[in-house]
Amino acid sequence: MKKLVLLFVGLTLISCSNSEDDQNSDDTTFLEKYDGYGFESIGESADEYFFINNSIEFLKYIDIDTREDDNGDDRVYCEIWREGTFPGGEDGDVTISIISNNSTSLTVSVIYGGSETIVTLSVDSTGSTLTVTLNNDEGVDILTFTKTNVIFTSLGCQ
Repeated sequence: MKKLVLLFVGLTLISCSNSEDDQNSDDTTFLEKYDGYGFESIGESADEYFFINNSIEFLKYIDIDTREDDNGDDRVYCEIWREGTFPGGEDGDVTISIISNNSTSLTVSVIYGGSETIVTLSVDSTGSTLTVTLNNDEGVDILTFTKTNVIFTSLGCQ
């Protein structure tokens, strides 16, 4: 009987210990956690947007130059990021690789024109502010975006 009680207590301790560990670990990746989120930065001459997707096309970026062109229209620049090497124009191909996709951030390498930029995205604990850090041979830029309900296709990109 004494052995049975000790076995029961031992199993209870192990079971409780595992539950606490499970609660403290976060196996959800950044792309899974923020799938479908959009973030915006509204400026004087340009509006910028990032859209996060847990798919092959994992990141979408839009830059809208709000200074009108000759026809009176905004200029819209769209990028859709996925891993691989793609034709990039006169400066050569673009290679995009995910370096890290953990529970707190997404880090991506973008190689273009012989230069590499490391892009790191992280979201604050409230889920409302996206910080984008661009690190290349010219230095480090830190950009801040606010969560938005605007959707990618509504901005003139497909």
